[in-house]
Amino acid sequence: MNGPKQAFQPLLPPGRHVIGLDEFKALAVARFSTSVRRPLMFTELERLVADLIALNLTCELWVDGSFLTEKPEPDDIDLTFAAWAQSFDLVHPAVQQVVINSLNGGNKYSPLLHTFICFRFLREDPRRAADKTDYWTEKWGVGWDDHLKGYVVLKLGETDVGLKLFA
Repeated sequence: MNGPKQAFQPLLPPGRHVIGLDEFKALAVARFSTSVRRPLMFTELERLVADLIALNLTCELWVDGSFLTEKPEPDDIDLTFAAWAQSFDLVHPAVQQVVINSLNGGNKYSPLLHTFICFRFLREDPRRAADKTDYWTEKWGVGWDDHLKGYVVLKLGETDVGLKLFA
């Protein structure tokens, strides 16, 4: 039987941290020069980002887990694909299925990426009750030891200004 997970120091203070891939790589890969797994995991994250960009999707990736701690050899990168439902509704159904089938729980896209999906809804959207933004914000913002920690937000497909139109 496994004991409780070991808590490692977080790399970021509590809250959302919107950064780019280069800054993220410096934070979570470059500073761990002896790590074998971190560069491999980050390469898989970069592949996912390239695939989502190629699909012309507007989304955020909320990244968390032991990859954002001082743990030298994390098991995987935990991330949530977050998109506004009204934007995702306009995506071709075949592309929607690719995203849902490969990112909705587990390691289907890559054994090194533990992925989830969070569709976000406007207040007036009748599907609003299905919005799990608060759940994921709380999940990613607290460590296994119940201490507050930060998580990374990678924005894809649109500028900050464009995303604020839906907030």
